[in-house]
Amino acid sequence: MKLTKYIVSVFLCITLLSGLFLFFVSEKKEFSENENRLLEKLPEFSFDALESGNYLLKLEEYMKDHLPARDTLMKIKTKAQIIAGFKKINGVYIGDGRLMQKVEMPDGAIFIESTNRLFSKIDEDITTAVILVPTASEIYKEALPDFSPCIDEKRVIDDILAEIDCDIKPDLITAFNNAKDGGNLFYKTDHHWTAYGGTTAYRLYLELCGKDISDKAFDITTVSENFKGTLYSKVLDDSLNDTIERYDVSGTSFKCESGNSPDTLKESDYFASEYLSKKDKYAYFGNENQPLIVLENDKCENDDEIVIIKDSFANCIAPLFTSDYKKVHIIDTRYMKKPKVSEYINFLPKVSDVLILYGLDSLNSNSGISRIS
Repeated sequence: MKLTKYIVSVFLCITLLSGLFLFFVSEKKEFSENENRLLEKLPEFSFDALESGNYLLKLEEYMKDHLPARDTLMKIKTKAQIIAGFKKINGVYIGDGRLMQKVEMPDGAIFIESTNRLFSKIDEDITTAVILVPTASEIYKEALPDFSPCIDEKRVIDDILAEIDCDIKPDLITAFNNAKDGGNLFYKTDHHWTAYGGTTAYRLYLELCGKDISDKAFDITTVSENFKGTLYSKVLDDSLNDTIERYDVSGTSFKCESGNSPDTLKESDYFASEYLSKKDKYAYFGNENQPLIVLENDKCENDDEIVIIKDSFANCIAPLFTSDYKKVHIIDTRYMKKPKVSEYINFLPKVSDVLILYGLDSLNSNSGISRIS
């Protein structure tokens, strides 16, 4: 018995010392690709920080973030939780064949106010539209675990759009429910819609604009078969994997310029292949999130221009509009500080349409929402 206790004690000591040794000699990364976030830095010591307790708290977070084999341990933990019957991990629902986000009730007041203010400042002859994209938790609610509390996104979106004075308000939820059999509308490991989902919204928008889409054809290219998105980053469940497809309107080409403002635009690539070898593969669309992008199709049959004010949901479908507009101006209000959006639009004499496109859950963060106008 004494020998057994001695062996166990020695084993525990060796394990702890080995772990400490590996912690100190292992490479300390600044960014976790799997979790898509910055890791904690070693806190700077001070007696004030030690006395307040902040130093020890930050040191604990630093040690958690830089634990040797951290990703492997997290994956083992997730697998054990799923086997044990957990249906929600780190705020992500473990659905039937997909990961799904829990959406809090958004406060649409700022979005409504900012959107209406923008539309009141631009030419009344411009066609205005608002698209709010629901989440997979609404469209694939049958895949949610039993008794998962979720908001009624249809009612929420309808209530918000009812308060906005604009010309076009596509009912995406009905369109998506009708299109579910045609393909996957949302990624299984990410909060974004797929290119198929985005293209479904694009076609609906054109129909409501009165455009003929009967002869619209698409070239579909698979650009990645190994995509693990933002929801994966929260649970590290390797049992799920996504394919990224790119849709292009057949016979359409365009040139791209991007910059922080209109006077800094430079020629660039819209599709950034280098991201396909990284964790954040969705950044392939739009070359991550640029403040301002202008796409131009010299061979377009009309001189109309459209301004799209958006979050990252628009990135995979914005180029499709070059089939219908000579210029497509894409503004991300999270990053473009000047000029004001209304000033930019009023400076462009050929703008015929303005489209505001956001994911519903973006309204919770107010990231750029208040700068729409």
